[in-house]
Amino acid sequence: MPPHALLNPKLSILIYRKLTILIYRKLSIVIYRLHLDRINKLLALVLFAFTWAYLAGIFLDLLIPIKIKKHGRRAKSLFKYGLTYLASVLFSNDIDKFKDVCKFLSCT
Repeated sequence: MPPHALLNPKLSILIYRKLTILIYRKLSIVIYRLHLDRINKLLALVLFAFTWAYLAGIFLDLLIPIKIKKHGRRAKSLFKYGLTYLASVLFSNDIDKFKDVCKFLSCT
């Protein structure tokens, strides 16, 4: 296809629509072949981990606030703040900290 043909808006929209239809068909075949229960379990695990990290970030922000930059945004997101803390707890061999983090998650 010559490059000047892409400058035509109608042709560009037509190509975009055809490509998206092809991509959706390929994805639907791939998803159909996978076991949906595995996908659901994986999605549930990812959502659980995201929620845990986000709640930990909120809790840590209350204890040690994240610095606010000049433009008014935080230096780190709450998710990143909680995720780095959880990663440091999980990769250290301190069982007491890990138990505290698990108690925080269960709200007890």
